[in-house]
Amino acid sequence: MATVTAPTPDESAPVVSVPNEADRASRDTLSGTIDEAIRMLRQRDYRTLIEELVHPQDLARFTEKEGGLAALVEEFADSDKPQQLLEMLESIRDTTPRLDERGAEATFETPRGKTIRFARIDGRWYLRNS
Repeated sequence: MATVTAPTPDESAPVVSVPNEADRASRDTLSGTIDEAIRMLRQRDYRTLIEELVHPQDLARFTEKEGGLAALVEEFADSDKPQQLLEMLESIRDTTPRLDERGAEATFETPRGKTIRFARIDGRWYLRNS
């Protein structure tokens, strides 16, 4: 399981261990969430991706708009966002994020200089809208 340790006086951020295969199978781990998102994007399962992996506050805000979830899924599917997100997730898959002091928010920098964030709520990781 990915572990987070508190920083020592010489360190500026918590440490995340490299995930093993069992971690990757769990959606309760950051690596498992990333792998699951990649799988959903490859299968074009955008509705499930949005419903299950988008941060609940972001999802509520997005679905308040006219057309709700169905319109959001259609808009996402008809854009270049699925491919962009897939490329970003694949590029960070085996990298270590920068964690906040509580270990509840993870920020990755992609090789192209973009940022992707995740937040943990009740032990589950969700994509955040950056």
